[in-house]
This record gives sequence, C-alpha cells and structure tokens, in this order.
Amino acid sequence: MFGHENQNPSDNKPEEQKKIDEFLRNGIKLATNRIKKEDLGKFVEENDEKIKTEYEKVPEGQYYRWNVGKRPENFPDKHRYDFSKAYDHNRVVLKVFADNATSNDYINANYIDGYDLPRRFIATQAPIPATVNDFWRMVFDADARTIVTLTRLVENNKTKCEKYWADEGTKTFGEISVTTAETENLPDLDIRHYNIERDSETREVIHFHFLGWPDTGTPTDPDALLNVIEKVRKSPTFGAVHPVVVHCSAGVGRTGTFLLLFNMIEMAEKSDEVDVYKYFAKLRTQRVNAIEALDQYRFVYSTLVKHLTRDKPDN
Repeated sequence: MFGHENQNPSDNKPEEQKKIDEFLRNGIKLATNRIKKEDLGKFVEENDEKIKTEYEKVPEGQYYRWNVGKRPENFPDKHRYDFSKAYDHNRVVLKVFADNATSNDYINANYIDGYDLPRRFIATQAPIPATVNDFWRMVFDADARTIVTLTRLVENNKTKCEKYWADEGTKTFGEISVTTAETENLPDLDIRHYNIERDSETREVIHFHFLGWPDTGTPTDPDALLNVIEKVRKSPTFGAVHPVVVHCSAGVGRTGTFLLLFNMIEMAEKSDEVDVYKYFAKLRTQRVNAIEALDQYRFVYSTLVKHLTRDKPDN
C-alpha cells in the first residue's frame, strides 16, 4: 500500500534516515487507530498523550527520492524553500510541447490520495515568479477545477505567495489566459470564479482563498475552516475526475493539515469511523513533512470532533 522502489534518499542525516527506514519497513504497518465516530470526542478528551505519541512515531524527513526536483534546471529556481521538493514517485508531470524549448515537466507538486479515491488532490507550494505559468499549466494539464489557497500573499512582511490571478478582467500566464468572472468576499474567505483558456478550450475553475490561517499555528476559528471544506465539497467544480489543487506557502504544514481533515471528514461519513493516524502516515509518504507540528495534528482531531457534533451551515 505504501511501498515504493525509490527509497534510500540522500538528503537526510544518518540518524533521520535510520528512523525513516525502520518506519517504512515495520512501523507504518502498525500506524493505525480506527475509532468509531461516536467515540472520537471521548478519545480526544482522554488521550492527548496518545495523540502526541502517534505524531512522534511518524518521522520527519525525506522518505523517497526527489531526483527530478534536484536537477540543476529545477533547483533552486523552481522551489520556494530548500526543504520541500516533489517526490519522484507521485509528482505531477507537466506536459511539454516541442515548440516550447524553455519549459520542462517539473513542478513542486505531488498527487495526494483521498479517503477512497487515488490522486484526489494535488499538494503544491505557492507559486513564485518563476513558476506562476507552470502553476496554470498544472491546473490545465491535470484538469483541476478547484483551487484551495491557505495562505495570504504576504504574512509577517514576507511574501508567501505570488499573485496568480487578476482582480478583474483577463491576465495571461504563458499559453493560458485566466479571466476573473466573479468574486465573492466573505469573512476570511474570498471565492473567485475563473474561466481559463488554452488553445481555444475554456474551463471553469473556482478558487477558495482562506485567509484565517496564520503562518505558524492553526486557525483561530475551526468552524471557518470547516465551512471552507463544506463549500468545496458542494462546489459545482468538485468531482471525482478533477483533482483539487491545495497550497499554502510550502505546501506542507497547512496544506497537509487541510488534506488530513478533509479525508477524515469523508471517512467518517462513509464508514462511521476515522483513522487519523493511518492517513497521517500515508500522507507523509506522498508529501514531505506533511503536517509540520504537533499542534496541527491535534487540530485535526479536535476539529473533526467539532465537525461531527456541530450544526451544519445551510450553504
């Protein structure tokens, strides 16, 4: 389920590599904790130490090779941060056209499985100036119709995301034109409707830009994030054949937290159980260091309890 041939990466310290090798060989088989959804609240209330142990048993670091991302034409120019590259085994491969000699097939993005659908999501870094065009190539090539952004453009006086849309009208990114057809501004959430076009083919894309998640830590209002997930799931562009593009700044901490929570909401609805531990371990095999902090892991558990006990919004 989790194994891949492309192990033995070279960027870890020896002690980190030893922990990862042991985890992939044996520990990941034990990374499971199925809980009935009606029992989850009691578990979270009484087992904070066990939740901490779960988090600590899934090691940080590079699990698999990312040789393509390390090539000189890709690193560092196509990376926002040095520590996060796309694993080779599940990276999003861009289409390359013969008449465009300056493009290649790499973007710092990985496919992420959903609860019951493979490649349900794409986890990626926020675009930088050198990759804005590649970002839209990825959206078009993967036939993604939904984008979720979990970072502001600037946080703590640092640029966290290059702006890749026009507030109104049309903006062209390489061979793709992006027209902002409609914008809805809600508390901590901007929803933009785009029409994107390449080679006379036009598609609708809906962009959910959540503004209520600080760079470090967790959302101050979990209900606001749950409402975003609810809106994404009800969106006309949300469907089994269209992966959802999710990014924060690095595409690691906030992105991983969002994806784990999203998958556990779906698992709870479809199986009446959750297994946060199992899907956290799986997530880290698909995106390096997904969920960066214990507080984010705790947040998934506590917000899942809130979701299962709250009154759902009407829209």
